[in-house]
Amino acid sequence: MKIREFAMMLSLSAVLGLIACGSDDANPASDGGVSGSTMVDARDGQSYRIVKIGKQTWMAQNLNYAAPNSVCYDNNPDFCTVYGRLYFYDAVPGACPSGWHIPKVDEWSELFEATGVTQGDHTMEKLLSKEGWTLYEGQFLTMDRNGSDDYGFSVLPAGTANTSGTFASAGTDAEFWAYEYKDWSGIKSIDGNWYSILFTRTDPTLSAVWKHLLSKEDEITYQAYSIRCVKD
Repeated sequence: MKIREFAMMLSLSAVLGLIACGSDDANPASDGGVSGSTMVDARDGQSYRIVKIGKQTWMAQNLNYAAPNSVCYDNNPDFCTVYGRLYFYDAVPGACPSGWHIPKVDEWSELFEATGVTQGDHTMEKLLSKEGWTLYEGQFLTMDRNGSDDYGFSVLPAGTANTSGTFASAGTDAEFWAYEYKDWSGIKSIDGNWYSILFTRTDPTLSAVWKHLLSKEDEITYQAYSIRCVKD
């Protein structure tokens, strides 16, 4: 088995084990992190852990609602069970259940401010899950890139997909949608500001979280990312 395929399955097994043992033992911070609560998506009955951080309430798991134009990583349902689904842009509006929404980039920024996460340094580790993160150094695999998950937000390295059927970066990257659509007479348009929020472990010397303004001509219509819903 190729080392990357082996690493992905090893990572998946580790996170499945964490879920089986229960993952409500996160270490919520004193300034507002609250773990252990859940919500149920009435559309399909799936339950999600939720966490309150500062004034915001977030899903503490990636959305796994089977909307059209969403996929499981590597077309493997086991990955959806752990990582949730990956969503192409036309599945993003309305993907979250009633009472919840796709976060705007300012809402991601508020989360980072409340948790002290700064772009380009190791503070992002406070939002990463305690299991599942790997690092590829040449042909060698290390398993020491997990986060501390101080707030119970539990970012998992779900990877990405694209319209050519290629899947990439499970185990090392997590990338989420953030957008603000324009509303033309009640019609939601793609002509808003679309962002991706990237958590990456691909560089052995750097841990970073980046906010990318996406190009409508390329990245918006081509890539599929994870979704974290935030409460209205």
